[in-house]
Amino acid sequence: MYRILFLFLLFTTKIIAQIDTNNLDHNLALKNYNIVTIKDSTSIEIAKFDKFYFKNNISTLVNKNCEEANQINFFFFFYNKELKVNNILITITDLHGKVIKKLKMGDFEDISAFTSFTIYTDQRAKFYRYIPTEFPYIINYSIEYSSNMSAFIPNFDVYETDNTYIINRKFHIINKSDAKIRYRKIDLDGIDLKEVISQNEYYFEMNNIQPKVQEEYSIYSDPKITFSLDHFSIYGVEGTF
Repeated sequence: MYRILFLFLLFTTKIIAQIDTNNLDHNLALKNYNIVTIKDSTSIEIAKFDKFYFKNNISTLVNKNCEEANQINFFFFFYNKELKVNNILITITDLHGKVIKKLKMGDFEDISAFTSFTIYTDQRAKFYRYIPTEFPYIINYSIEYSSNMSAFIPNFDVYETDNTYIINRKFHIINKSDAKIRYRKIDLDGIDLKEVISQNEYYFEMNNIQPKVQEEYSIYSDPKITFSLDHFSIYGVEGTF
């Protein structure tokens, strides 16, 4: 759930500046796939054992109307007393950088995240549904969170949605706390992953990832890297591993 919570920034004015147009893989992706993640950059700063900050910047190309596009156009950001939304900025442009729509946090509807399966919850959400008027277009997300629920550090997920080509995805953790980070790689066979690990920093990057297509009766695969602290906080209670 927390990876869904943490979604997305500033976009340079033209798509041509974000991709290598001499790269055959890039050009084929832009032509052949409904959804293309141009860039996805996540930065997490662990300030203390009970405090971390999250920033996520994503630029996504939507080539045509499709099921995946309908999902992407629902902007839904959860928050509660442990998880605070500090900033949201969404800019939608055409392929030449012309702004079609710009959304700030004040443009979002604030709603309860109560469901029929929940007796009581203080979970809320910032919500907005974008209805496109033209295709293709680019959605540029920026989202900033802060949280004292350090028992739940966001994962580095290879795939956010099915049928999406990924040109570039980066994930960076800086640990300024006294806690130690543990991480685990899951189902990463065949994924070309660059990593740089030091005492207090964890950097991962991948490029040109083909879309995930879940075939019927196939074994479900969810490639990702998970993280945990040996000294953490959960609902205000201090814990250790």
